Amino acid sequence: MAYTFGMFNFKRLYEFLFKSFLVGRDVEMVERFQKEGYDSILLIKRSWLYGLASLFWMVPLGIIGALNVYLIIEHFSKSNPDFGTVLAIFVGLNIVGTLYSSFRYVWDFRKNYGSNAKITHTADLLARLKNGDNSFTRCFNQLQTNFLIFVLVIVVYVVHIFFFTNWDFKFAILDVVCIFMQLFLIRRFIHLIIDLEMDFNVIVKWRVMFVNQEWMYSNINTIESDKIKSIRSTYPNYLASFFHYGTLEVLTEGDANLMGHNIIEFVDRPELTVESINSLLSGKVVLEERVHNKYLQNILAKFPELSGMERKAAIKRYLEEYEMQIKKEYQASLDPETRQDIEELYREYYK
Repeated sequence: MAYTFGMFNFKRLYEFLFKSFLVGRDVEMVERFQKEGYDSILLIKRSWLYGLASLFWMVPLGIIGALNVYLIIEHFSKSNPDFGTVLAIFVGLNIVGTLYSSFRYVWDFRKNYGSNAKITHTADLLARLKNGDNSFTRCFNQLQTNFLIFVLVIVVYVVHIFFFTNWDFKFAILDVVCIFMQLFLIRRFIHLIIDLEMDFNVIVKWRVMFVNQEWMYSNINTIESDKIKSIRSTYPNYLASFFHYGTLEVLTEGDANLMGHNIIEFVDRPELTVESINSLLSGKVVLEERVHNKYLQNILAKFPELSGMERKAAIKRYLEEYEMQIKKEYQASLDPETRQDIEELYREYYK
């Protein structure tokens, strides 16, 4: 768990103040599709390499942070060294917490969303989205906490410099400039991870949704598949081609110019993503039904060639024909998981 000393839930505060800022919008959207009966779904987010590139901002942030710790100790060394040491430790720990949370967030993003967009079951995607939102919230709160701490440090500096010490003007200016640089770097990185986490596209059969988060403001656009004229993938430069990320351009009709232009940037394996989009929009994709019931898996092994309604009918016939045998297995079994599987099986299929 990331360092969270004195952390406040800024995510909840921002969602309360700005109705267009909603970290869980992706979860709400996918849950709505699930209720509408969509089981196959495609989520497109920026490549995790975008997050990795964003981490380069942590290098100057760490350097400036270390310099700030030194300047705090030096500034209070004569007037109040104990207070300066405590303040420097407090600031240093929050810098370490920021670095840890940021690196962990990008690592979790890579683990949750993989290296390229794949068509998946709605329920499976929901579980990954919730994990991703938790990871983002932890990082977001840590960064906002750090930002607030440095604002308070500026207040302490101003009060101490002007009222309690005979200060050196050049030294004081250097202190304040470094702290403002720290604030800028933190704010910039927060903006980058908001782009990474909260910009996304959801594709289901016959529908594409674009969600773009610009700081505290969001823009949501829904396009029906029959309005899409073409989907094109491009690699904008040599670096993108080497690391296999690119841009998707979705051309649609219906605006004043009879053609809309929607761009999705930093997409992993863009050509494969285009194939997935086309397959899903056309309705050609039928994912295998997820079976977690181990007892049902053994039954399905008897007729693997069946699918859909035929398979459900075959399962029901099997339960009717072998009811006595299954009942004996249930009574003889000492495994609570097996007994639970049989109970769930009959509740779902034998009505």
